[in-house]
Amino acid sequence: MRIAVFASHNGSNFQAITEACKSGEIKGEVALLISNNKKSQAIARAKNLDIQFLHISEKIEPNEQIRDTKISSLLNEHNCELLVLAGYMKKLSSTFIDSFSGKIINIHPSLLPKYGGKGMYGSKVHKEVLKNKEYLSGVTVHLVNSEYDKGEILSQQTIPISENETPESLAEKARRVEHHLIIKTIKEIIENAKKQNCEIIIPCLLYTSDAADE
Repeated sequence: MRIAVFASHNGSNFQAITEACKSGEIKGEVALLISNNKKSQAIARAKNLDIQFLHISEKIEPNEQIRDTKISSLLNEHNCELLVLAGYMKKLSSTFIDSFSGKIINIHPSLLPKYGGKGMYGSKVHKEVLKNKEYLSGVTVHLVNSEYDKGEILSQQTIPISENETPESLAEKARRVEHHLIIKTIKEIIENAKKQNCEIIIPCLLYTSDAADE
């Protein structure tokens, strides 16, 4: 399976997915990186990994329809079957999502539906979790639809919160879990697609695993 990853900043999930493909753990190939941030570490990683990338943003192309067309054309040119949003800080248009319906997944650093929605990302999530004195946090992989973090949940993994947890320490725990969970979920998607002998339409994968399963 050919995979495109969308990332705006660090790109550690992009690298984890790419390395899992190169090692054979994921039976697929990361064909493309899309980023809206020319200074992102994700683009630097793509260069080091010799993976083609596209940097496109509102500043480069203010017209949303033209941006969508450029991204869609490149995805189709590279025959990308699965789109993975891994820290992508730009909401996709409804038109774009409809064009790739059932083929876009996102990884989010909380146990959705808690701590999801517009403006809830990265450290903001972790600060809210600790502010509300939660004893568990986690990571979710879900289908993408036109609403922020409202798509069907495909997989989740919990993260116990320690007594002296900080947003920074929780973010590091979440990062490790994200790498594990996104790889596991992509593997399941590919296996299900092979069993069903069909085009890549994301099947219902609903499962929850504990941090102890790592």
